[in-house]
Amino acid sequence: MNKNSKIHKIMMSPQKPQYKFSDIEIIGNSYSIIPTSLVVLSSTLHIKYVNSYAKLVLGWGDANFINAVLSDMCMSLNLPSLVDPLTLKVNSGSICMGCYTKVWQLIPIIIDAEEWFFLVDKDANSIEEISNTLSNKFEKITGQTVQEIKNPVWYFDEVYYWIESIILQMPGYIYCKDSNHRYIFCNNNVVHILGLNNRNEILGKTDNDLNWNNTRVDKYKKIEHEIIKSGKPKLGIEESIIMKDGRTLHLLVNKMPLRNKLGEIIGIIAINIDIGDHKEAELLKIEKEQTKKIFEHLNFMAQMVPAPFYWLDLEGRFAGVNESTLEAVGVKKKNEIVGKTMYEFYKNKEVADDLQQKMDKVIKTGKKIRIEDKIIDVTTGKFRYYMATRAPLYDYNQNIIGIIGTSIEVTAEKEAELLRVENEKHRIHAEEQEKFVKDVGQMVHDIRSPFATLKTIAQTADELPEQKRVTLRRALINAEDITNHMLNRYKPKSSILTENNQRQYVLVALILLEIASDRRYRYQNTKIEFNLEIVTPQINNFVFIQIEPSNLRRMLSNLINNAVEALPNECGRVTLELKSNDEWVEINIMDNGTGIPFETLYEMRQKIGVKTTKDGGFGIGLTQVFDTLEHNYGEFDIYSSTDDTNHGTTVSVKFPKAKAPNWLANEISITPEDIIVIVDDDISIHGAWDSRINYITEKFSNIEVKHFMEGKDALEFIDALPNKEMVYLLSDYELINQDINGIDIIKQSKVKRAVLVTSHFENADVRKLASKLGIPILPKELFNSIPLKVQRPKYKPGEMANVHIIFVDDEPEVVEGLIADHYSHLIVDYYPNPIELLKEIDRYSKETKIIMDNNYQSGNERCPISGFRLSELLHEKGYNNLYLYSWETCIVPEYVRFILKTDKEAMANLDKL
Repeated sequence: MNKNSKIHKIMMSPQKPQYKFSDIEIIGNSYSIIPTSLVVLSSTLHIKYVNSYAKLVLGWGDANFINAVLSDMCMSLNLPSLVDPLTLKVNSGSICMGCYTKVWQLIPIIIDAEEWFFLVDKDANSIEEISNTLSNKFEKITGQTVQEIKNPVWYFDEVYYWIESIILQMPGYIYCKDSNHRYIFCNNNVVHILGLNNRNEILGKTDNDLNWNNTRVDKYKKIEHEIIKSGKPKLGIEESIIMKDGRTLHLLVNKMPLRNKLGEIIGIIAINIDIGDHKEAELLKIEKEQTKKIFEHLNFMAQMVPAPFYWLDLEGRFAGVNESTLEAVGVKKKNEIVGKTMYEFYKNKEVADDLQQKMDKVIKTGKKIRIEDKIIDVTTGKFRYYMATRAPLYDYNQNIIGIIGTSIEVTAEKEAELLRVENEKHRIHAEEQEKFVKDVGQMVHDIRSPFATLKTIAQTADELPEQKRVTLRRALINAEDITNHMLNRYKPKSSILTENNQRQYVLVALILLEIASDRRYRYQNTKIEFNLEIVTPQINNFVFIQIEPSNLRRMLSNLINNAVEALPNECGRVTLELKSNDEWVEINIMDNGTGIPFETLYEMRQKIGVKTTKDGGFGIGLTQVFDTLEHNYGEFDIYSSTDDTNHGTTVSVKFPKAKAPNWLANEISITPEDIIVIVDDDISIHGAWDSRINYITEKFSNIEVKHFMEGKDALEFIDALPNKEMVYLLSDYELINQDINGIDIIKQSKVKRAVLVTSHFENADVRKLASKLGIPILPKELFNSIPLKVQRPKYKPGEMANVHIIFVDDEPEVVEGLIADHYSHLIVDYYPNPIELLKEIDRYSKETKIIMDNNYQSGNERCPISGFRLSELLHEKGYNNLYLYSWETCIVPEYVRFILKTDKEAMANLDKL
């Protein structure tokens, strides 16, 4: 049987009352007067009418509910469902609607010959109703929900214990006594102040039982008796209690009558508040007033003292001074010193520390001292000396409240003695230092040449086992680190003076080499590894930027210090990387430390100074970094990770690439017919040059190399040559014990192709003279990196070209990098596309090695001839030494060998394939 048929059966009962719909409003208003709710429902439980009292009980107000389903309306207003639509039964028991508790009935009726329902209510007057009401009230008071109905006594007990628990935890000291002065209640603070464990040890006892002072107990009883008798409270009584542990407790006491429900006084209730902080502040105020009066008396007396006279408070602040003191320290107004500490007045920490320690000694011992003071005149910045007497300053209760002092100046006598001693020290020290710096500077300068030779040999000694080559390279790096550290530390004064704070051309690679060497030496006893990586050394060893050299060094040092701080337990790796493109020179400082949190990383990218967890942190260091970048048009970026797989931080700084100065030699370019003349007073440098040049002379037998230790011998050799055009001169600048230098040799020889190879390139006078004469300079530290190129000979029309390799590639930077890194010793021809090569191909022998890219682009247009097609055309002409290289794998004919551009080993050995 479905729901509608069930309802139909009920509605057709002859006992149902019968009404007209026009009567409904009259019936509803009548129910409201009783008051009783009336809700009229259709047979499908759709709402047709609701009287005003039902709106109030159900909380429906003026909501649009007519024709709504009863259950939907209740659900939308978070009301309990009144009628089950399936059984047509009203929910059992009383139902709480806000503050109303009702029992609902569903009465079947007939309205206009149709089946309807009256839904009416009645008040719930049973214990259940009272319990429901109490449950609602209890929940509002305590915030607790009762899961089952309890009897009324339970609710009142719960509320009592709940309120009692609040009082027990309230601040202050709260207790109640009966009319016989026995404790009947107290909170936890009272238990604590009495030194007891729980309230049971107090309740039922008097103050006499608790062993309070009898005089104090009598006083308490008298006050409590007056309150009980008069019914008037005693409020705002200040009282001090000495505790059993010796502490003094200051209280604000409030005592009031305690009444029962009939209003009868049955005892007293006390609420006492701890005002210790307030009381101490009041006592301190009194002490300050006394101290103020003492200081006023001192101020009056001080003006009559014909010497510096001053006094300080216990915080070390000047409380007063006389005019002689102002003159002694170099200020005009008292407010320039009064109220300040030694550290606030004297910016020199050493002076402030010395004076403060003497002040502390007076306060600690309570004894007068006589000492010598060394202070700074803040106007002139010069030291002045005084014989000073300082003593403790007492108040009326003989408590020390500060220090009082007076001084007599002895500057003239002291300076005369110090000057005599200092002059003697300086004379001895200057002589020793000058000799030491000269010896160290010469030693470091001289030792660099043997190191250069050893480094060259280590790089080219392929016959040595790999392990021995690695060991040799490491030993040379360590020795070079020590050399650079010593040179930086004992740099001659002339070099220091040339480096000022003006922007100038800076060879970045050398700065990085110095810093990396210094850090390796400084952290040699830790597990921190410092690496220097120069991408494409033949190019980036010779890049310049314009910057203040000292600021660049300081900036890089700050960034390296931050990287070191990120390494846990002084263990890890810091790498300096140098690379460049046509516009920028980029320096990366990379570490494998703990990484940087995202919030800090964001602030750093916004150029906000931040702090790390370590003292010093990022704040000050990064400020200097940002200033240096801003003043030199640089850019900053930072990348970091803190996940479990990729810890580490990379800080990137970029500067605009500067055009290399005209004094720099960035390559050595010779022809197959040249005579290379090398002049150096260090024989090891000759060996180093041989190591570099040997692989060229092996391929070009017509090239001659001549070595000279003496400049005059080199000049005699060059003068005797019939053709000086074939001479390429490489000369050191400083030639020990010779009356000629490298510039003189180049100038007198009249050789047009010459390079000054020297460690004195930082000397401004050397650079200026070389630039004037058009002589390029090669820093001796970089002679291992400078590209050595063999120029293609000039061919006559119709003459065959004699080259080792031909490159055909539309990416000139790829070819230039290969030549700089691996093939500068060979004669190489380069063509940007197949069309240009095919125009000249007949000038090359059939054995010439030709290396081709596969795809060629000219602007926005693709070249019609691919590398694959070019190989076919060349093969048809009889060329078989053909190689195709590309970034992507492709299939080539059997007469062509394919090479991936990502295969670094193959790309480095194209001449050997």
